[in-house]
Amino acid sequence: MSTLNKLEYGDYQTPFNFCEKVVNIIQKEINPTIILEPTFGIGNFIKATNQKFKKVKNIYGIEINKKYFEEAKAITNKFVGYNENIFEFNHKKIIKNITSDDNLLIIGNPPWVTNSQLMLNELENLPKKNNFKKLKGLASITGASNFDICEYIILDLLNQYKDINANIAMLCKTSVVTNIIKEIHKYDFKISNIKMYLLDAKKVFGVNCEACLFFAKLDKIGEKTVNVYNIEKPNHLIYKFGWKQNKFYSNFNMVDSNMDGKFPIEWRQGIKHDCSKIMELKRMDHKYFNGLKEVVEVESNLVYPLLKSSDLKENYISQSDKFVIVTQSKVKQDTKYIAKDSPKLWNYLNKNRKILDARKSSIYNNAPAFSIFGIGDYSFYKYKVAVSGFYKKPNFVVLSSNEKSIMLDDTCYFIGFEEEKNAIITMTLLNSPQVQDFLYSIAFLDKKRPYTKEVLMRINLSKIITNTDFNSFKDMVDQYHIGKIITEDDYRKYKNTYINQEQLSFI
Repeated sequence: MSTLNKLEYGDYQTPFNFCEKVVNIIQKEINPTIILEPTFGIGNFIKATNQKFKKVKNIYGIEINKKYFEEAKAITNKFVGYNENIFEFNHKKIIKNITSDDNLLIIGNPPWVTNSQLMLNELENLPKKNNFKKLKGLASITGASNFDICEYIILDLLNQYKDINANIAMLCKTSVVTNIIKEIHKYDFKISNIKMYLLDAKKVFGVNCEACLFFAKLDKIGEKTVNVYNIEKPNHLIYKFGWKQNKFYSNFNMVDSNMDGKFPIEWRQGIKHDCSKIMELKRMDHKYFNGLKEVVEVESNLVYPLLKSSDLKENYISQSDKFVIVTQSKVKQDTKYIAKDSPKLWNYLNKNRKILDARKSSIYNNAPAFSIFGIGDYSFYKYKVAVSGFYKKPNFVVLSSNEKSIMLDDTCYFIGFEEEKNAIITMTLLNSPQVQDFLYSIAFLDKKRPYTKEVLMRINLSKIITNTDFNSFKDMVDQYHIGKIITEDDYRKYKNTYINQEQLSFI
């Protein structure tokens, strides 16, 4: 099978010996009478369950690949197969044959790929378009609506069989389990006895990602916490995560509920333009170059310094050799003004209009020409505190500009300040061990973007500053060698302004 076909159909087979390992673990939880393996591939889970579970009457399987489907018929006479697409399959065909005395096990390894990966490669084996995660507003049509195909399949199975006496055991990325539990309140089904067995995906499948065996029981009561084990030591509990006192934590062992609150300033995401070759520039020898390595002669009034996640390594940054064209000062602003104020830039954008108009995200539909997103008054503060959303260790950075504001791309989050000293104080407190430990307790480091606005907004800044006297603060800020003086009076004013206030007056 070609690489693209493997991607489209998730054709990465589970080795038989690993299927046996999975079955040996879950046999302690369930002795099924009926098995269902969706997307069964070459049928190794069918073989393993057929050998282990002696009470099984029927083993149902769904598989789009005709060759695999035909080969599966020879595994066992208990096999009942459907050569169909899982995204279009009518599960009533199976449900009608399950009685109240039956015990169903849904087991398998759905495709580990996202819808955006398939769309990027113009592949078509996708579920029908629908906002199945019930996202709101812009999130429902931007990157936030990107989802794992495996997650879609698991959620659909849980919903389809929610009224059946059933257990589910699925191999998937750990982020899939995280997403399901984090949003469990959105769904009609309920699950309990939720377990996650971590596994070495590189060793088993040859892929680099955090993966696991997800196990749960469908029932009427429901739980919201997950017990985490290693698949090599399935009886040794490592940690728990999930919901606790209406808050979601990634590790109960590290929870400090005193640090959980609401940040007084709204964290913002950087600029989204989806066209770096045209919208981003580099300056060399007093000339701008775009991503096509062309010299770009434009007015500088709408060209701003730019930083990306990979640039946020130091704790104080005042310049950049990267630049971005900022066509709007607020979302949906008419861009026709550029023709008069910056005619060279207007000509450059129009020269590349075909490329810009080809941006795939639907947010650009019916938007003014050359639109960007993630822009507003908050973008133009001269002093900011920024953090990458991508890296496992959150490093907070002060951005300081005496001229134009330093912009960030949409992999970063930031808050803005009128005074540099307040940015420096905030950066120092956010890099404190208290905050770092708290963030580790609520962020999932296996995710592509562990630190999001939702995570950052939970930091209780009031509690941090209450617990940090000036001498402790001074010890922390001095290690950054910024060369800026923060006096005890500055710190006292910051503290007095903040504590018990809903908003910081200096932002």
